[in-house]
Amino acid sequence: MHQFDLEILLHLNHSIEGRPSLVKLVSFLGEHQGPRLPVLGTLIWLWFLSRDIERRCRILVGVLATCLALAISVLCQYVLAIHIRPLLDQSIDVTNLTRWDLGKLGKRIYSFPSDTAVLYFGIVYIIFTINRIAGVANFIWCLLTVGLCRVALGIHYPSDILAGIFFPALVVFLAGHVTFLRNAMVEATKAFDGNGLIMNTTFILFMLEAYSLFPGIQSFLKVVT
Repeated sequence: MHQFDLEILLHLNHSIEGRPSLVKLVSFLGEHQGPRLPVLGTLIWLWFLSRDIERRCRILVGVLATCLALAISVLCQYVLAIHIRPLLDQSIDVTNLTRWDLGKLGKRIYSFPSDTAVLYFGIVYIIFTINRIAGVANFIWCLLTVGLCRVALGIHYPSDILAGIFFPALVVFLAGHVTFLRNAMVEATKAFDGNGLIMNTTFILFMLEAYSLFPGIQSFLKVVT
């Protein structure tokens, strides 16, 4: 399995090596937050499209589930020695195409699962529960940007991305079927947040943190590990 994982990684990495324009495009799509705005923008659009409390509570439950999945994925990178991040592994012939700063990784030398994939695919699954067409479109977009592009850059193995796809799907799915949690949130909102101030504030804070890959969660885990 690892050999197949490695072959895909090296094929993608070497395919764009020596092509400056392609490297810039893949780097732009895979490393920077800008291309991920469509995903966050879609969720924001779905949030403000309707003031229905039950719908917004479904989104918030998905948000909480995604945060949990993200925290677990970052923790796994500290404690699970599945495989070293490709760019840090001197035993394989992977090229640091964008001169990525390896020093900023700190203790996170392991890359399984991809926390970036967990976050954005978690958001995609939230979108899918509200609007399937938008969900599928964003899934394809994330598969390209935080999936294939990050593998081509040597930041992750394909298996890191696959884990980042399936793990948040499971967590968001399970959370969505905990009906008492959603019902309790609906009742609490109706009783204490009639104007939606708390819900909107919580959602906006999540969007701001998500754009930067939750620096608060990652800083906390750095301290405790």
